This record gives sequence, C-alpha cells and structure tokens, in this order.
Amino acid sequence: ICIAIAVVVAGFCLTVVEGNRVSLSAHPALQLPAMCGSQAWLGIDCPLCGMTRSVIYFVHGQWLKSWETHRLGWLVLLAIVSQIPYRLLVSRQKRLANPRWRRSEAQFWASLGVLLIVNRLWDILV
Repeated sequence: ICIAIAVVVAGFCLTVVEGNRVSLSAHPALQLPAMCGSQAWLGIDCPLCGMTRSVIYFVHGQWLKSWETHRLGWLVLLAIVSQIPYRLLVSRQKRLANPRWRRSEAQFWASLGVLLIVNRLWDILV
C-alpha cells in the first residue's frame, strides 16, 4: 500500500524537463539520475523505458505525452493504484492465505509483464 501511494505522490512531485530527464517539480534544476540499468549499461531500451516519464505526464493530465512516451504507462499506473483498495481488502479478509488468490495475483502480474514485453517488441519491429 505504501509503495502504491508513494508512486502516485511521486508522480505529482516530479516533472519532466529538457532532455527527457526527470526532476523535482519544486526544483527543476535537481535532476534524478537515469534509472534504467539496461539503457545505462547496454545502451538498449528495456520494456519499462519511459514508464516513469509516462506516469508523470499522466498524473499531470498530459495524456497524449504519456501515451507517446510509453503506451502502457496508464495501465501500469492503474495496476499500481488498484493495489491500494485491493491490499486493504485482502488484509481484512486474509485471502492471500488461499493458494487460488496467490495464483491469480501471480497471473495478473505475469500478464502485465507479457504486455510490456510485447509492447517493446512492437516498438522494435514496427
């Protein structure tokens, strides 16, 4: 729950500046370091490249820029935000103890991972 809330708050506290860098909204000169190890070490984009910028654009209401930066940014943000009520519900009902719920949760995150990989392959091939 805390991580999901932190992602949403960070989206509002951060902004995208020149050069597609991310910085604090209150102090744009303080830029965050590049976060993608694949890009930094190998020089290739990973399936999540652009996700941070896409989420920032989305929470600031710049939906077209969000889509252009990463087509699945909105979906990943929705998945993260949905964790808040889901985790509260699960914690109250102790459903995670049920193997069926754990399997469903694993399938959800695996499906999202497959979508991210397919999206990246689409960028490469098209």
